[in-house]
Amino acid sequence: MSTRRLRFPLLVIIPCLLALPSPLLPAMKQSAANPANSSSSSEEKAFARMDAFVVSKKYEKVESLIESIITQGTPPARAYFRLGRAYIDHDEWQRAADWLEKSLNAQEGNDQAHLLLGVAYRELKQPEQAEREFMKAVSLSPRSDVNAYFAGQQLLLDLKYEAALSYLYQAVKSNPRNASAYRALGTTQVHLGNYGLAEPYYRKAVEVLGGSAPSDPGPLLDLSFILLLGHDPAKVEEALELAKRAAKIQPSSGSAHYLVGKALMSQGRAKEAVPELVLAIRINPEDSKPHFQLALAYERLGEKEKARAERQALAKTKQRANQQGMASGSVLPNSPE
Repeated sequence: MSTRRLRFPLLVIIPCLLALPSPLLPAMKQSAANPANSSSSSEEKAFARMDAFVVSKKYEKVESLIESIITQGTPPARAYFRLGRAYIDHDEWQRAADWLEKSLNAQEGNDQAHLLLGVAYRELKQPEQAEREFMKAVSLSPRSDVNAYFAGQQLLLDLKYEAALSYLYQAVKSNPRNASAYRALGTTQVHLGNYGLAEPYYRKAVEVLGGSAPSDPGPLLDLSFILLLGHDPAKVEEALELAKRAAKIQPSSGSAHYLVGKALMSQGRAKEAVPELVLAIRINPEDSKPHFQLALAYERLGEKEKARAERQALAKTKQRANQQGMASGSVLPNSPE
């Protein structure tokens, strides 16, 4: 794991910017939308026009309007921040970074500007700058679980696991309902080899989500994966139910069907596992793990030719992954198949 990027669904990071975790994105936007100084009605109307120009990519009109807004009395830092945020909302990462930098140059001290600037730098593939901005956001507003989560998540993505832990602990201390931070803590412990420590964090993420109907099956997949590392029959049964729930939430998730198949294999139910593993391969043919389990299933069912074909497919999939210098297609981490 020395040079590869994470293969866990993050937070996540979400829709993954790396993907911003869906529970955090509204919170981030809400806090960014409420600067310390309130805006007048006329100012808001001007910002609404600015947003419309951003949507239609009329950049010359945007810049002309922003100067007019400032002339009419809006502090430059606030005007530039609003424009940077508008560009963030429409995935204009370089323009967002430029205007957020201008906002901070005009007036330092806005933790939300640093947070959004970190997001822009992440998308621009500038991780060191992203780390710096997220950490600055934390220093300016240490009680914000969103700021702490993004700082920890960035360090996690940059493979700085020990450093990530302190920020993620800070996030869950500030907000014990931050499911994304619990997931990131679990992921960090997995990559440190502490599988036993990862399980309670993944359980907490699932617990926080409760009986809601999440659109992202990630927390269920995380916990299912960890439970299947052992051979406790009760945990295998729990892993199976979690994976089934994940597959119901997102039928197109190859990882969910793979985990259903793997759980069934752990229970000695090879015949039932086959269709799940076949579906996982159909959804994501570059993931080697379903090929491995499917070869085992065919062996147990006495279908030698099919087992041989799956082993060949497994070898080819791993070869392609090694040639590309990347992980083999799954959102799950390296593990025994």
